[in-house]
Amino acid sequence: MSSPRLAPLSRTLTLIGLALALTCLSAHAQPRQASLAQWQMPWEPTDQRRLVVHGDAQDEDGFTAHILRVTDAAGKTLLTFDGQGRLLDMTALEFHVEPLETLLVTHWTAGLSTTRVIVFRATASAVVSVADLIIASDDIQFFDLDGDGFREMVVGERRRLQGRPQHEWPIDWILYRWNGSTLVRAGRLPAPRLTSTLRQALRLHPRGK
Repeated sequence: MSSPRLAPLSRTLTLIGLALALTCLSAHAQPRQASLAQWQMPWEPTDQRRLVVHGDAQDEDGFTAHILRVTDAAGKTLLTFDGQGRLLDMTALEFHVEPLETLLVTHWTAGLSTTRVIVFRATASAVVSVADLIIASDDIQFFDLDGDGFREMVVGERRRLQGRPQHEWPIDWILYRWNGSTLVRAGRLPAPRLTSTLRQALRLHPRGK
């Protein structure tokens, strides 16, 4: 029987292990970053369409901000978007719809431990925003939860415990799903399911492979 004093340490080690596993998984889906400030990434909304996403750096009083720009294969600009902050990440995310479609998920600064997530969808003639979320976390990951070959967005949010230091707050993993028109919060992901998924993913993608 383990000592009660060891229980907090055990929980802490479990959280650290989950964080390391998520970091390992995210390394397999990093965007193409040209430099620390300038971004560029290919985006294929459908099999027949190829676009390029640019994050153009702007200097605003000593701080870096970005303008998002999407161009087609001929270089024509389809979208110019001011995220009013620094671009943190870009992810092309496939969804199981007919025909197969890939959305563009972008992450922007929005304050301390807060992220603005803006999702874009390409129509026949334009690129439009279909979701604009303020998420109380900077831990956003993408991986396949149910084994269908399509990744979901999972966010690690700390749950406040009154009278306890922040490093002791438990992390709730929140699942976001595409409902056909936008990205919505689908609820908390049970810890056993997340742990099982991570173990399977790490067997398929061991560290350094």
